[in-house]
Amino acid sequence: MMIKRVIKILVCILPLLSMGVSADILRVAAAANLRFVMPELIKAYELSSEDKINVTYGASGNLATQIIHGAPYDVFFSADPFYIQILIKQQKHRGQRIDYAHSEIMLFANQHSSLTLDIELQGLKQAIEQNRLGKFAIANPKHAPYGKLAQKLLTEANLWEVIQPELLLAESASQTLQFALASNVDGAILPYPYMTQEKIKQQGRYIKLAGELSQQLIILKDASTSVEPFINFITSESAGKILIKHGYIPVTISNP
Repeated sequence: MMIKRVIKILVCILPLLSMGVSADILRVAAAANLRFVMPELIKAYELSSEDKINVTYGASGNLATQIIHGAPYDVFFSADPFYIQILIKQQKHRGQRIDYAHSEIMLFANQHSSLTLDIELQGLKQAIEQNRLGKFAIANPKHAPYGKLAQKLLTEANLWEVIQPELLLAESASQTLQFALASNVDGAILPYPYMTQEKIKQQGRYIKLAGELSQQLIILKDASTSVEPFINFITSESAGKILIKHGYIPVTISNP
C-alpha cells in the first residue's frame, strides 16, 4: 500500500516539477511606442507557453546603449533599424534581424489647442509666425527614432530652426505623449498607433504625416533558447492581427 501511495504522489508531482524546470523568463527590451501593443502580444503568447516575459520600455537608442554595456536582455525591439545595425556591428546579436512591422507618424493637438493640423505643417508655420504657438513636443532626436523622423519633417518644412524656442524634447515616444496632453502644449509629433487607444483619441485631434518607421527586432547574443518560439509568434498571423488592431502594418507573417 505504501509503495502504491508513493507512486501516486510521484505521478502528481513530477509533471509539476517538469513544468517548473522548462518554464523560462524572457527579458525583452522594447521601444516605447510598443507600450500599448506589447502587453496584448505577450498575453496572447503566454496563453500557449509556460514562459513568462518581462519588458523594459524606453527610447531605442537608450536601450541599445544599455545592451552594449551588458544589460541582460534576450531580444530587442527597435523603432528604427539604425540601432539594430549598431548592435550587429558590436556583435551583440544572434541570427538575423527581423522586420516585423511598420509604424506611421502623426501631428497631434490636444483639446486645449487651436493649432491647425495639415500634412504640409502650414498651420504650425503660421502659429510660429504669428507668435501664438505654445510648446511643441517631440522625442529627442539623439536617441529616439520618432524624434529623429520628427526633426526630418520639421527640417523639410523649414521649421526646425524657428521652432526651437517652443520645442520640448522628451526622452521617449511615451513621454512625448505625456507632454502632448499638457494644457500648455499646442502640438506634438507622435507615433500614429497611439490613436488606437480610445482614451488618447478622445483628448485631441490628429492628422497622419508622411513617413513611417520600420519596426525591427533582433535576438541578442546571450539570449535564452526559449526566445525562438516567442519570435515565431511575433511573426505569425495571430500577432499580425494584434499589430493591425493597434495601428501597425505587419510585414512578416508566417504560421497562424
